[in-house]
Formats: sequence, C-alpha cells, structure tokens
Amino acid sequence: MRITPTDLIFNKRLQYLLIGASVAIAVAIVSVGYILLTVNSIALFNFHVFVSIAIMAGLVIPAIILIFKDKRKNQIDQSLPRILEGIAEGLRAGMTLIESIEEVSKQNYGWISRELQAMVVQMSLGIPIEDAFQNFAKRIGTDMTRKMTALLTAAIRLGGDLDALFMSTSEFLHQMLEAKDERNEQLRPYLSFIYITLIVFVVTMYMLYNSLGGLFSLQSNILKIQLSQNELKILLFDLAIMEAVFGGLVASKLSSGSLYPGLKHSIIMLLLSTMAFVMLF
Repeated sequence: MRITPTDLIFNKRLQYLLIGASVAIAVAIVSVGYILLTVNSIALFNFHVFVSIAIMAGLVIPAIILIFKDKRKNQIDQSLPRILEGIAEGLRAGMTLIESIEEVSKQNYGWISRELQAMVVQMSLGIPIEDAFQNFAKRIGTDMTRKMTALLTAAIRLGGDLDALFMSTSEFLHQMLEAKDERNEQLRPYLSFIYITLIVFVVTMYMLYNSLGGLFSLQSNILKIQLSQNELKILLFDLAIMEAVFGGLVASKLSSGSLYPGLKHSIIMLLLSTMAFVMLF
C-alpha cells in the first residue's frame, strides 16, 4: 500500500515529534527575546511581542495537524452513506457481505477505502463480522463511524435483511449530515462576531491607552493604580493576546461545534492583535 505525505501527518509518533519541534521553536524565540532584553537591546514591550510570536509559532504545526484531521473526518463522514448504499447494492446483486465490501473498497473514497480493505482481510481470516466492524470504527475514530457501527453490529446480531439494513442506516446517516450542515450554517455567522469583537476590543484598548496613558505616566492614584504609559501598553497587549487565543477557540466552538480546530483562528487573531499594537500604539 503506497504511503502518501498526507498519510504521514496522521502518524502519532510523527505528530508528537512535530508538536515537540514547534514547542522547541517557541521556547527558542522566547529565549532570544529574553537575551535581547537582558542586554538592553530591546524594550520590555518588544519582549512581549517576542512572546506573542512564539505563541503563534508554537500553534502553527498543531493547527495544521488539526486542519488535516478535520478535513479527514469530514471526508469520511460524507463518504459513509454512499459506502453503505454501495454495499446494499452489492448484496441485492447476490454478493456476500465480504464481496460487497471488497467491491466498494476498490472505489476511491479517500482515506476510508484502505480501512475497508483492511476490514475485508480481517473477515476473510475468520474474524467475526461484529469484531471486524468494531475494529474498523476504532481505526477511523469519528463519532459518526462509531454510531454507524453500533447500529450495524446490533442489527446484524439480531439478524434480518442485510441490504435493507444497510440502506436504512445510509438514510439515517444522510439525515444526520443534513442536520449537522444545517446547524453549522446557523452558527457560522457567529464566527464573524468573534472577529468583530476582537476589533472592538483593540479599538477600545487604543482609546483607553491614549486617554489614560498620560495620567498614568504621572503616577496618578486614579483607580488606585500606578502605571507608566509603557506598562499600561504592555498590560493592554497581554489582554489582547489572551483575547486572541481564547477568542479563536470560542469562534471554532460556535461555528463548527469543535474547540481545538479554532487554533487557526487564534493564530490569525494573534497576528492581527500584534500588528495593531506594534503599528498603532
């Protein structure tokens, strides 16, 4: 079986190595910034900029991995109903279950095709159908695959018309996908609200900095806080970093129902916040 560069991304050991490398790069960036700070080559605010860049660098590789995982999951979920329909058609044509699955596995369904071939091999070696389906669901790992497998194994155990079983399960999965698409369509506008919130937040911080920075630089007791203008700038920048990181995760949760794919939004929002503070403040 030919291994493609995309397949390597889903290798657990390689994922850990890549994530470790991204963490090492982030630590190196912070270390360089700290060294420059200790020798007075940069100001304290610039060190915080180094920290922001380090966070972005540390999140890039995990974000790429999660993007590919999300793409793989969506492709598998979209393929499942068509696969079940193909198996049902094979059963109606007089094929056995193994022959039907083998015939379907020859078609191009992306990542899932090779897992179907592995399931055929297991059943050919005498592994019970229920166990082969359970192993298939574990290797795939998506929620929809697990739900499909639970339905199929329970129905197969009870007996009945297999082609009708696979067709009815396919219709059920179609309904689940339609409901998921409808939910995502309704929640997608909230993604733009998070970005708008970040823009409003940065603008508010800019106005606060310009209006109160002068007072704070005089070591005023206003609000019982004593900050220099530069310290205020650093404080507001740190707040913007937190807003960007957590805002990106919330944006993904609202728009797609999943939290961690939002790392890509966190990186974008971090970049926007950092550029705004460096250029405007």
